[in-house]
Amino acid sequence: ALLPYLLPEAADAAPAPLSVLILGLAGGVISRQYHALFGERLALIDGVEVDPLMVELARRHFGLVAAHHARLEVHVLDGRVFLRATRRQYDIVVVDAYAHQIYLPPHMATVSFFEETRQALRAGGVVALNASAHYPGEGLVPRLVNTVARVFGEAFLGAAGPGNFMLFAFKERADAWPPARLEADRLPEALRPLWAGFVAPGQVLRFRDDPAAPVFTDDDCPVEVLASRDLARAAAAYRTAP
Repeated sequence: ALLPYLLPEAADAAPAPLSVLILGLAGGVISRQYHALFGERLALIDGVEVDPLMVELARRHFGLVAAHHARLEVHVLDGRVFLRATRRQYDIVVVDAYAHQIYLPPHMATVSFFEETRQALRAGGVVALNASAHYPGEGLVPRLVNTVARVFGEAFLGAAGPGNFMLFAFKERADAWPPARLEADRLPEALRPLWAGFVAPGQVLRFRDDPAAPVFTDDDCPVEVLASRDLARAAAAYRTAP
């Protein structure tokens, strides 16, 4: 919900229309949130979901209908296949494709994937995804940060909740962080405390590309192994806790 406020025109009196790509539409929660918060500004949302049953259930039980998603186009397709096929460019790309809430699809966590994502972003645009980790200083998260930084030159990481981290990067933005100062009345009231915490000093870490750092590639992407190790270590610590 805070991503539109990171775009270069966020402080403008009349920000430009907003185009969004969601890879992992699921029940349509992010789309509905964007329609509620940015409805007048939305130009389009492309929502990509690989599972047709998920789309059917979302329409039946989660209000995935035009009344709540007027600007949404639903695409039943693999996210990376969609990226390769689309000719559109977006202000925001949200990667929200997971299995069991923690496992990233390996083919959507590599240098090649983020290069394709970068091509789909307009200059100044932002890509964001979540990563789950109980030990973010090792394993999955550092290598994922390295991968994003390799493609975008730098990556940003902030805590989004216990064991959950938001990773984001900008296309062709040298002045991306800290974001433009916004008056409180520019944000919906519900988002003001979230924004204040997000932009507070030290809440977001900046990582520049290290050419020697290991990254995920299409030939070497053990994201599931690293996530499982992290989960197993956390479970063991929980079992031995007094």
